[in-house]
Amino acid sequence: MHVIPDSETLDTATVLVAVENPILRAGLEAILEDSDDCSPAGMASTVEEVRDAVERLQPDVVLLDIALRKQDESLVPELAAAHPETRTLVVVDHSEEECALRHFLSAGGKTRLTDAALDILDDCCLVSLRASAWGCVSNSAEPEKILAAIRTVASEEIAAAPWLTAVLPQGDRRSRQHKPAAEQPVTARELEVISLVAEGLSNKQVAERLGIREQTVKNYLVQISKKLGVKSRLEIGLAAVKHNLVIRKSSRREDAS
Repeated sequence: MHVIPDSETLDTATVLVAVENPILRAGLEAILEDSDDCSPAGMASTVEEVRDAVERLQPDVVLLDIALRKQDESLVPELAAAHPETRTLVVVDHSEEECALRHFLSAGGKTRLTDAALDILDDCCLVSLRASAWGCVSNSAEPEKILAAIRTVASEEIAAAPWLTAVLPQGDRRSRQHKPAAEQPVTARELEVISLVAEGLSNKQVAERLGIREQTVKNYLVQISKKLGVKSRLEIGLAAVKHNLVIRKSSRREDAS
């Protein structure tokens, strides 16, 4: 993973370019470097590199390849929970029109698309938004449209077609203050945090065990408390026992020391 030297200003949105395809990744980096108010903070090409880069660089926006989001369904909601100041903008491989077509055909129960077409459109923008992303932009969009989407997300507004925000569940309007839906399930990483808290470890000890920052642990605990409907670390531990939320072994590889 290549980390780009910091060149941001106070008014510059820092962007992590998390894209598998090296050509697209380089193109997006070039677009950012030509911008006056959007700066590339670093690049990543795998799910684990994304997690590591967000943890270290704390970018304002993650420009996330839809391919990486598909590889790990928990990635976007985990980033939203652990790093609420970093917002995800998903780079999709279809247009807003295709996304709208897929949604409305499915909603009407009269889908008349081939299986191949459905495979392409199934993971549309709406899926990413429901997973706590702040917006979507097509990988074939003009540079200025990509930059506009980044600016919109950086300013804590949803970057998506109006119809997409209209069909989001009530209470999930991410304008100015984003909070994951209350019914959002506990993620694998949150289970790790719960398990360690239930063992009696302090926030610092949990951070050391998982190889993350202590502030990140605190962010996780806030989100976990909301999801479990509790108000303290003690209640989290009790809820873990009551609902059998403690896991015996980490579900993810620990970072190399």
